[in-house]
Amino acid sequence: MRAAWAPCALALLTLTGCAQKWEKAGASEGDFRVAEIRCEAAGLERHPPRLQWMQLSEGHVQRGYRSCRKGRCEYTPDRHVPPRYGNVDLNGQLRGRVVSLCLVEDGWRPAN
Repeated sequence: MRAAWAPCALALLTLTGCAQKWEKAGASEGDFRVAEIRCEAAGLERHPPRLQWMQLSEGHVQRGYRSCRKGRCEYTPDRHVPPRYGNVDLNGQLRGRVVSLCLVEDGWRPAN
């Protein structure tokens, strides 16, 4: 079962570092990457991805419009935009908290 969410985990490992900068006195970027990967692995172990198919946005009607230029008018009619659906990771926020707490416990602090 772990192999099924491995691609998702890899994407999470890549994206988490972009959200916030962290610093630790005397530590390098490489030191941070090692700590981050260790903490993300702990977060994934504690709160693995739990995907649920959900409605992400409601359907709506996009109003038509009339556009006139140089005496020539075009009309675009109303159109229905269907709702959007997708997978949502129900454990994503919990996992993020575990990662942040792990980094803080390791001496890292959010950079200003």
